[in-house]
Amino acid sequence: MSYSFPIKQTNNESLAEHGKIHFERKKFLEPVSLIKLSAPKKGEWFKLHNYDFDFSDVTGLKEVDETILEKNKTVGGTVGGAVVGTLILGPFGGLVGALAGGNKKVEKKKSSLWAIEFNKKDWVIFEMKNNMLNRALIEDFRKSFKNFFEEEKKNPFS
Repeated sequence: MSYSFPIKQTNNESLAEHGKIHFERKKFLEPVSLIKLSAPKKGEWFKLHNYDFDFSDVTGLKEVDETILEKNKTVGGTVGGAVVGTLILGPFGGLVGALAGGNKKVEKKKSSLWAIEFNKKDWVIFEMKNNMLNRALIEDFRKSFKNFFEEEKKNPFS
């Protein structure tokens, strides 16, 4: 199984235009173990620049940005809250129910930008949509690259 994402930025000129990063598994249900970078060669439609990396070549990995989709839920919640409040507590309950039922904000993570560095010299930034398969890939990252995801443990009394 392979995951493929468009490269948004890189320090490698041959990957800068139409480049992709691919994460591949050697066997089904095994963690991702191979990373490929590819981009079409300029002026040649069917030839690609290909770069292969093992996970041991990764010297940095982190989430650098995220896109949040914010939705406001107002009309249905306001009307529903007012109706329920009126039935239970009368006019005052309608007012309280309308205030409690409306103006709810729901935030949902839409996508993330990730930066990955290879051998302390080549790097790419790529975008991952927030879906179930990509969340599984991020869990693979967390298992394979524990040192990049460790949170600093600080003494709370210092």
